[in-house]
Amino acid sequence: MKKYSLQILMGLVILFGFISAISPHIINYLPKSDEEVRTAKSEEVAQALAGIFQSPDANISDAHAIHKQTAQAKTVWFSFRTTRKPMQRFIHIHKLKQKDLSEEVLNTVFHQNMPPASWWHADLGTKTYFTGQDGKSILNLIYNSRTKRGVLVVSTPI
Repeated sequence: MKKYSLQILMGLVILFGFISAISPHIINYLPKSDEEVRTAKSEEVAQALAGIFQSPDANISDAHAIHKQTAQAKTVWFSFRTTRKPMQRFIHIHKLKQKDLSEEVLNTVFHQNMPPASWWHADLGTKTYFTGQDGKSILNLIYNSRTKRGVLVVSTPI
């Protein structure tokens, strides 16, 4: 056995080298995950929200966002702080309807497929939310004018 140990060791080294050389090419042919999750920088999120709210002068701060795409839908969760005026404009432009915020709605609409982020679970201390559609996108907004904190969920079926 000692006689062949050097040849066996050399064969293993060549085999591992060959596997490591071709593995990146094999990975390209493996099926990819049907779920993609991305986050964005706070400044970019604030700019995007100013565009969404059609209020370039909105003072948006503490902005966070997560974009999640699956085979069924694209969903974006936003969390932010802003003044009341951009929210009123957004609700008016999109003709959002105010509804009671129950625990069931909170779990099915706002926490459904919840993003993996600690900032999302904050209590907003409000009893209503706004909902409606913008083309194919479903808009759901919770905004507390006392704390100036809001969350927006935009879902678009694919």
